[in-house]
Amino acid sequence: MHDTEKSMRVTKFYSKTCQPCKTYGPLVDDVAKAYDIEVENVDIADAQQLVAQYGIRSVPALVCGAEVLVGAKSRKELSMWLGKL
Repeated sequence: MHDTEKSMRVTKFYSKTCQPCKTYGPLVDDVAKAYDIEVENVDIADAQQLVAQYGIRSVPALVCGAEVLVGAKSRKELSMWLGKL
């Protein structure tokens, strides 16, 4: 693995019309950066098959492997979740 590659990826499911998604997104990006985690952004309107595959029923939602975090969380809660991955 090259030094420039991220060791882990989290998929962030969001909707362009979701206000919590708009405010939570930058927080996710900021905290993930601190853990050297890459964030892949997926708009649920453009990825129905992926949404169904992961069983996403509410946004914002974060997925990493089998781990799912649904809803906007505080910086502390998000840090704790990412720290366990």
